[in-house]
Amino acid sequence: GLTMTRHSLYKEYTKEWYRREWYKLRHRKELRERAEQASARYSCPEEWYSRAAKQLCLHMYKEGKSLVKLQAGDAFLSSEPFSLTTRGGEVKRELGYWLLRGCLTQVKENKQDGSLEVSFVHDLLRSFFLAEATFEQLREQQVGRIKAPASLSLVRLQEEVESIKEHAMVVRSKRDKYREKLVEVVRASRDDGSEEAGRASANAASILVAAGEALSGLDLEGVRVPGAILRNGIFHRTNLRRADLSGVDASHGYFMEARLEGAQLDGADFGERASTRIECKHVSCGAFEPGGKALATGRRDGRIQVWDGETGKCDKELGSHGSKIKILSWRADGNR
Repeated sequence: GLTMTRHSLYKEYTKEWYRREWYKLRHRKELRERAEQASARYSCPEEWYSRAAKQLCLHMYKEGKSLVKLQAGDAFLSSEPFSLTTRGGEVKRELGYWLLRGCLTQVKENKQDGSLEVSFVHDLLRSFFLAEATFEQLREQQVGRIKAPASLSLVRLQEEVESIKEHAMVVRSKRDKYREKLVEVVRASRDDGSEEAGRASANAASILVAAGEALSGLDLEGVRVPGAILRNGIFHRTNLRRADLSGVDASHGYFMEARLEGAQLDGADFGERASTRIECKHVSCGAFEPGGKALATGRRDGRIQVWDGETGKCDKELGSHGSKIKILSWRADGNR
């Protein structure tokens, strides 16, 4: 049967919303002709609204806000497709104004300074439109000549988990269309040392892993994916030599026979903890302190010993409690 994802549901919902907004706009006699001229540049009126919504979304991410304050005369408002104008310090209710309101937005007007406070009616729509902007740019490019979409360069999606999920939904449903293009975005970071390229590469890698794509056997030598979320990723025999993996979350990842020589691993989390062998007989229970640097063991004779997790040596021994110790736990701060 047909499987509907959140992304596909939003896609159908926005299309129906745009149809309704277009119907309302065409019934404004003073705007009908201009609306038809403006929308004629696109394949359909719904695409006109969609492009405007994606442009607004990218502006929000660039500003780092889900609610943006747009001042009358701002470059963003005065440029296409909105082309808003002002009169007496207030935004005129012309075509661009109704286009802005028709993009599934909430618009609050501040008459004191002529500004508009704009947000999407639901914050998840930002994630939806960001994913739409990403895959629109990727669709227009050919494998072998991929440039990182601006939507992947603007912000670290590691701080926008819903946006990663939204992108991953699309990759899972259209794997053949987007997998190789996203891999190419990752590889492009080898030759482009800019911060934007590294950010786009980390985002692309995070999306691929979130979509369940195995990156086994790939040549990713020298790529830069700082801070990427690679949790549960599969990198069997992947060449990651000299790669920048600083700050990545690769916990529970599969890196069997992966090449990591010369890789930058500062702050990387592979979900592994160092282990050591300690010689202690008659142990009945044990507990690592929260940082994993020390191990406390309880003995059958009631004694407690504290071991250095790196050297395996006993640093401290507490007197006998007189009976077998069945359970131990540390305080959250690890001091006791």
